[in-house]
Amino acid sequence: MLTKKDKPEKSKIVWNKPQLPVWLPINIRSCIEKHINLIENFKNNNILFVDVYELLIYHFELVKIVFLDKSMMDMWVKLNGISEYKTEKFVNYLLHIKDDFFNNHRLLNKHKNEKNCFSKIIKISYKLSELLEEYECHYYGHLLTDQFYKLQNILSNFQQASGKQLKDFTEETKNIDYLKSYDNPINRELKNNKALELFFVRKIFLYFKHNFQKPFHKLNSNIVNLIFNSNYIDNDIIKLTQKLSKQYDDSSVQII
Repeated sequence: MLTKKDKPEKSKIVWNKPQLPVWLPINIRSCIEKHINLIENFKNNNILFVDVYELLIYHFELVKIVFLDKSMMDMWVKLNGISEYKTEKFVNYLLHIKDDFFNNHRLLNKHKNEKNCFSKIIKISYKLSELLEEYECHYYGHLLTDQFYKLQNILSNFQQASGKQLKDFTEETKNIDYLKSYDNPINRELKNNKALELFFVRKIFLYFKHNFQKPFHKLNSNIVNLIFNSNYIDNDIIKLTQKLSKQYDDSSVQII
């Protein structure tokens, strides 16, 4: 049984269940209601999973306007008319783009901490080598064993191999390019104010192109403008996805 000390704090996020508009197509409404009900379940019954509860809200809050603003009605009807299944998948896709973006931040921080930790290990190994040498040189050796000399050799081999390994990994991860992939179209300046917007533009482009065989630049700009209060036009989307479009046309790999 959890003690008062062990019990986690409840989330400080204020969650207000949205009222879905009547114009939203039934299947889209159903997808959103599943997500909303999941949030409600965690809110009411699973206070141990505060992080999950907050993450679900975090997914929803940024993009909810796409399901609430009537200017999006024609888009949902149009996409539904092509494929209800692919449109429903697009709902869930939108809900996770923001988390996909911040996974890059988490991975960058993890790799940074990994390099720092491994660097400390190497430094400590050198200190241990110095202590072994000190003992061997300055004392009578009553405690010397075969394992002592094995440890010296192991440390020497470790330092040579691991020093190179750390150097190579540091070089590989010195900028953000190593995180880029066809379906992870991040901007080099990941912390730029526009980086998340650009990520949305490119991810939406990839989904439309792959699933609907059309880029739907106008729909893309409408979505991003609504979410971020920006002012993209069709030509902006074309320019921002030009490189991706060429890669897509040149590739036979299906990535979504």
